Amino acid sequence: MKCGNARKITYLSEYPEVVTQEMVEAKRHVNECPECRTFFEQERAFSALVREKVAKDEAPSELRRLLLKPVPARKIHSKLLYKIISIAAILMLFAGGYIFKLHSDTASLVEKIVNDHIDFQSYSGIQIISSDSGEIKTWFNGRVDFGAVVPGLSATLKGARLCLLDEKRLALIFYEHGGSQLSLFMTTELNPERLLTDEEVIVKDKKVHVVERKGYNLLLWQERGVTYALVSDLSIEELKKTL
Repeated sequence: MKCGNARKITYLSEYPEVVTQEMVEAKRHVNECPECRTFFEQERAFSALVREKVAKDEAPSELRRLLLKPVPARKIHSKLLYKIISIAAILMLFAGGYIFKLHSDTASLVEKIVNDHIDFQSYSGIQIISSDSGEIKTWFNGRVDFGAVVPGLSATLKGARLCLLDEKRLALIFYEHGGSQLSLFMTTELNPERLLTDEEVIVKDKKVHVVERKGYNLLLWQERGVTYALVSDLSIEELKKTL
């Protein structure tokens, strides 16, 4: 049985009244096929995201009345109905897979940002030593394809360097606070909204995503199309105070 048929049969017969041989073969194929197993794992992740993000408010009484109102019976060709349901199911599965891939790509870049912070502790690899935000902003002109605005954090500005991750050019600015190094990555290649599992908080009118990786804490937020990722071994509360 081909993957497409197996996925369609498995999805449409999730709660069957009668188990057919075709369903058994489809289930066996999914269990034995790594690609199909991954496909349904992505679909379940997407379903979980929808359940988590969609509000559970009760529908207005007028809407419930309209939905429950009897409608005239219509004859629908069974094959046409089956095709419509099949196409809708496949589109939902592909949408789930696409969203899960966006999450995976984003999570991978976050992981590499943390690794870069770890690899360049004690400001190793620094390319410009300066406490002047204007000088650092000018230095990044032509090195990244966005305006590298240096935020005025409640921390000591130490310098900056150009960071290359997955052939992406990120601006990396170094700060120091309470004896800890803070690495601030700036990029247009990262959208924190694509992370499926993280905490969101409001800090000084900014929607900030809180992430923990390998014992390090990250704050991620967006301003004018640029994503900022602040990494440090400081606690989340201490890190938020620097914004």
